[in-house]
Amino acid sequence: MCNQASVVLVEDCRFFANSGVRGAAIYNRADSQITIRHSHFVDNQIERFGAVYAYQSAIAIEGSSFGGNVARCPTPLCGGSGLTLYYADGEVQHTIFDGNSAQYLGGAVHISQSDAVFSSVIFAENVAAEGGAIQSIATQLIVEGSSFFGNRADTGGGLHLEGSRVQLHHCDLDGNTANAGGAINAIDGTSLLVDGCGFYDNQSATHGGAVLFAGSTQRVQHSVFVGNATRQD
Repeated sequence: MCNQASVVLVEDCRFFANSGVRGAAIYNRADSQITIRHSHFVDNQIERFGAVYAYQSAIAIEGSSFGGNVARCPTPLCGGSGLTLYYADGEVQHTIFDGNSAQYLGGAVHISQSDAVFSSVIFAENVAAEGGAIQSIATQLIVEGSSFFGNRADTGGGLHLEGSRVQLHHCDLDGNTANAGGAINAIDGTSLLVDGCGFYDNQSATHGGAVLFAGSTQRVQHSVFVGNATRQD
């Protein structure tokens, strides 16, 4: 499905085992608005970005699920096997991303140069090189009331953040693992606010069992850190 310069509602649909370069299930192109409700994206195969791909457009997702989607390509320019936002405005709520994987950027979600809000979202068992659940570049990102558990990556088991302005409010990050930044890896000028969050049993092979900050600014308040660890001696 390709949507350009249109307003579209997708409701109670299932997108299963589709394949493509970008937007194997849905490609939302310039100047479009799409709302996705109570729909499911399962086992789609992506060569570059996104079972759902939004470019220079607006997208709202509610009460939906993304599971078993895979993004693979021969270069590092692929990821966000569930959802990719590129120069887009996105709002996602009451949605599950479970068991998605990407060879490089964002096992479940890749966001670049966009504005995005995630509310009451579950990210579970997603895998990528950067950002097991979410990888963000130069983006304004708010995540609230959401859970990240069992996600895995080389950097940022839960989230990998580059040059982004990010707020996490009342989120739980539990059992995520990475080589660096077990739950979060924040680098390259990222500004990060963590408010009222819980970090439990996250692990890193090197630095930052829970969070690794490098070349970033951060504020952490009203939060709990329990059982996080690094495996480096």
